[in-house]
Amino acid sequence: CPLYTPPMESTLKTEIQQLVLAKQRGSYEAERLAAQLAATEKDGDDIQGALVQIQEKLTSTEKRLSILLAEKESISVTLANSLADMEQERRKSAMLRAEGKTLQLDLKQKESLLKDSIKERTAVAEKLGMAGVNVEH
Repeated sequence: CPLYTPPMESTLKTEIQQLVLAKQRGSYEAERLAAQLAATEKDGDDIQGALVQIQEKLTSTEKRLSILLAEKESISVTLANSLADMEQERRKSAMLRAEGKTLQLDLKQKESLLKDSIKERTAVAEKLGMAGVNVEH
């Protein structure tokens, strides 16, 4: 004969079974969340490691950039000095060309004066020679 279970006892058993199932589901959910949390923490650690590497590369790049900027500044100063030296040499060269032209004009004038003087002396010597004067020293 089947045992009769009063409604209260049956309801109690059902509630207990539901609580056991809920506990199992909760345990499963807790394990799933713990695994998800562990994976997220690992991802976070990986991201943190990547950020540290990026920061190190950035610092290295900043140092290299600083060195390159200093080299650029040095080259710019050297270039400016070279340009100034070239300009000074150009001015000296222009001044020397002008002095050379002046000297050439002076030389041509003196040459012309010398030729004129030679012509005059030759003419005087010829006149004196015609007059019978001995012009030899």
